Amino acid sequence: MNMPRLSPPENRKLRWLPVALMGAFLALGAATAQTPAGGTASSGDDELFGSEEVTQAAVPEAKPKNDFLKYDLVKVGGSISSSLGGSAGWDDPWGGSFDLFAPDSTRLTPALSGKVTLVAKPVEDFGVNADFRFSYPFVSSATYLSGATYKADNPYTPLLVDPYVSTTSGTISAPNISIRSFYSKFSFKDSLFMSFGKQPIAWGVSKGFFQPADDIFALSSVDFSDTAAEREGPLAFKAMYSVPRTMTNFYFLAGFPQSTNTSDPYKFEDVRLALKAEFSFGNTELALAGFYGKNDNPRAILMATTGTGDFNFYGEAIAKYGSERYFIAKNGSTNASLWTSAQKTEDFFFTGTLGGFYTNSDSNITISAQVLYNGESQGEVSAQEAYSWYLLHSSEADRSRLSPWYAGITFSKSKLFTDDLSVSLYGVTNLSDLSGMIVPSISYAFTDYSNVKLSANFTFGAAEGEFLINGPDNRYIATHSVLTSLPPVLAFDTTPGAAVSLTFTLGAGSF
Repeated sequence: MNMPRLSPPENRKLRWLPVALMGAFLALGAATAQTPAGGTASSGDDELFGSEEVTQAAVPEAKPKNDFLKYDLVKVGGSISSSLGGSAGWDDPWGGSFDLFAPDSTRLTPALSGKVTLVAKPVEDFGVNADFRFSYPFVSSATYLSGATYKADNPYTPLLVDPYVSTTSGTISAPNISIRSFYSKFSFKDSLFMSFGKQPIAWGVSKGFFQPADDIFALSSVDFSDTAAEREGPLAFKAMYSVPRTMTNFYFLAGFPQSTNTSDPYKFEDVRLALKAEFSFGNTELALAGFYGKNDNPRAILMATTGTGDFNFYGEAIAKYGSERYFIAKNGSTNASLWTSAQKTEDFFFTGTLGGFYTNSDSNITISAQVLYNGESQGEVSAQEAYSWYLLHSSEADRSRLSPWYAGITFSKSKLFTDDLSVSLYGVTNLSDLSGMIVPSISYAFTDYSNVKLSANFTFGAAEGEFLINGPDNRYIATHSVLTSLPPVLAFDTTPGAAVSLTFTLGAGSF
């Protein structure tokens, strides 16, 4: 369940920290020599802004060496994803009367989505990136309340009581297109590389199921089926300074919270600030970072990566002062109406993740594993109880994970028996309540642009386990009603589930 982030009360004792962070960054830049004139910006530019997978409309003429970062034409690229799938689900195949030919639910899912990217680099030290996303149906509709009239007399008694309110509604439609990113990138004397606009901020080292450092700025959740996928970022300013003749980089980040209310302007204290220092020693990279926002909680972050041969390892550790989470307290009662919740603004919390992956290019095998410790877990309530509380107290909802311990693993092998056959499997588990999900799949490519994929989704665990609630169909049953005296709690369908899907990808690819 994706929950909106909340802002904790103002922490007046730490108002000095953004000034100190900015001062430290400027001092580091002034104390370090600049890159000699005539140096190139290739390594720093790629490091900060990433490479764009685009297709150029025409092949330009050969350029002088000092113009190799300048494009004569705007690069246009993107991808299209088109598929037709069918799935069948069984609510409790392990404990009930399982019938392969009588599933509890069936679904046909045609899908069409795509993206278009534009990259312009008219001069060496300035460029613009844009990423547009869209999906079928290409128009989305929403219903809104257009009017309400008080009625003293009810001509339809006893269907309605006296008096009552008669309402009218309308429908508004808009193109189903989003601007995923739109930002400019520019540099100063080939030594300070900057960007400003709506852009992804992937400053952490984890690309697995759990990405606590990237979670700080990211606006979208991790896609378990593609953990390396780029996550949506906020409106932000980024800067990177690479110390000449060293393997040391310094980063400065300033992000704005997501807002759609144009009548409520930003204030200076709304800016969320971060600094990162990155050091490389052979195959090992170490990074130290700090984060501060007045309406957020300050964090200190340690990140490290290392590797040898086919093995690579990474880790992130975050120490946090205060939490925006509302922690639920049962107060010794099983009656949810007597429970309370409160934030802990003056406690320290620790979150950390360790992971690694093995890649064998000869055998076309990739294996990865990761474990997460979540210091902001809900201590007194189960996942079912926490979801029930948040659904009825939406202003207290957040995106933090519910339990202390999680783990995930992936396995994939391409070119199985033939170049066109591949298999994969990923699994995620809540080690605290012992619930989880396992998703195996096998696919066969007919052409470079068409394939068929058979996959399954199995959930397991005890009745109140987190991954049973978020099972193959994300199903729950609400028993609370404002018309009854039932306590404010929901009863979820938490039996183990299974779903099987067959998907044909038709004409998908990049351009």
